[in-house]
Amino acid sequence: RILNMEPTGNASSLLGVAPSNIVVKPGDMSVDEILEGIKTGLFVSRFSGSIRFQDGVVSGTVKQAHLIERGEKVYSVGECMISGNLYTWLKNITGMSRDVKRKGETIIPIIKIENINIISRT
Repeated sequence: RILNMEPTGNASSLLGVAPSNIVVKPGDMSVDEILEGIKTGLFVSRFSGSIRFQDGVVSGTVKQAHLIERGEKVYSVGECMISGNLYTWLKNITGMSRDVKRKGETIIPIIKIENINIISRT
């Protein structure tokens, strides 16, 4: 009761276990260095989905992204699906930026991960 007020019962939280306040140590690469060498890829800025932390299964929708071709962001892409395993992705990290971004309760660098399944409409 920090404000010396009676609780109203209006607060709620989701059921389940989830991490919070995640801070990832930055790497030593510039964004250009991360992008160079990528023949075809996806630069994901926003993702909405779920992670089953017991076994690492990830599935969800990419809400904001750019197609990368020959190391350049070429154009924005519509929503697409991503699926895979978080623990495998962690093993496939090949670079991290020195700059970090704050998104909600996470502070993370740009992370380059190889071999992620992307599903889209044709």
